[in-house]
Amino acid sequence: MGYRLEIEGRNTGQSFKVSDNVKSGVKWQTQRRGAPARLEFTLIKDYIAAYHEGDPVLFVVDDKVVFSGFVFTKRKNDKGEITTTCYDQLRYLKAKQTYNWENYSLTDAVQQIAAEFKLTVGELPNTGYRLPYGHYQDLSLLDIITDYQIRTTIATGKIWNFLDEEGKLTLREAGAMQIAEVLGEGSLATGYTYETSIDKETYNQIKLIRPNEETGRADLYMAVSTETIAKWGLLQLYEIVDENLNAAQIEEMVRQRLTYHNRVSRNLTLKLAEAPPIRAGCIAFIYLPELGDLALRQRLLIESASHTFSADKREATLEMEVVV
Repeated sequence: MGYRLEIEGRNTGQSFKVSDNVKSGVKWQTQRRGAPARLEFTLIKDYIAAYHEGDPVLFVVDDKVVFSGFVFTKRKNDKGEITTTCYDQLRYLKAKQTYNWENYSLTDAVQQIAAEFKLTVGELPNTGYRLPYGHYQDLSLLDIITDYQIRTTIATGKIWNFLDEEGKLTLREAGAMQIAEVLGEGSLATGYTYETSIDKETYNQIKLIRPNEETGRADLYMAVSTETIAKWGLLQLYEIVDENLNAAQIEEMVRQRLTYHNRVSRNLTLKLAEAPPIRAGCIAFIYLPELGDLALRQRLLIESASHTFSADKREATLEMEVVV
């Protein structure tokens, strides 16, 4: 099956099918959190397709819509070729805002932001957890939603993806986004790199500080792993938390953070050929029996995905965190 690329010219009311004018393929990139989906292509100018910034773009692969977004950037060279960069609705969430929320869920946050900024929404199921506080000063809307995603995962263990699905802002649990194909040795993979590190998000001592107006001093809450400090040295995470949180809430937070961060990070980059469209946030079964310090036969969450679709081939690069 092939792909179809269409641009709707708002000024003319025409829809232009430009698949046959694409040079060097269409690039589609997604990240699980904190970034909009990106589509980039270069057109050999035929002087028929007239489109401008803000025009809608639709990209369909194997009869499935994988990207619905808008033109943001056009670059023309001296050969008449136009390189176009498009983003989905999440791009509009780069706007900054201030909120002071209490007892809001991830669903509540997305619904309010989408309504205020007049964005189209799809399915927004109840994520099942309300954060006791959400005080944000001059932060991007996407950063605010990302913080809700992270805190919901830490509290519940469930991973919720926030994405633009066929032109609608949607929340989907990662467990419901399973890839049917096995990926790895003997199945679509053409190469990989594997990295282990304690240099990124690894911490074995957590300090949470709560300002206390009554005493004029700060209240300290700690969680420590002496076992991993002996192996790696002391790696500390220090945060100031909201003064309205009670002791039980902060004690739970500090335990959750130690559980989440007190581990070696393992990251896998997998290169594929002729793979189906796979976006970040999906879960795939990865089979790499000779990876290094482990034999990998498990399902992994895809953190970022980059695809190139051309007339005669498909290539993809997936990045994943290996959790053991």
